[in-house]
Amino acid sequence: MNGEEFLLDVLENMESEDSVEGLKAKYALEEYRKEFTT
Repeated sequence: MNGEEFLLDVLENMESEDSVEGLKAKYALEEYRKEFTT
């Protein structure tokens, strides 16, 4: 696992939490996916 995969894994774990951090992680993941999966 490289650094990028680790970071995505951490964000995905945070995303499942119902908190402000979870919402930030969800937004960050959506932005990441738009940027890098087109």
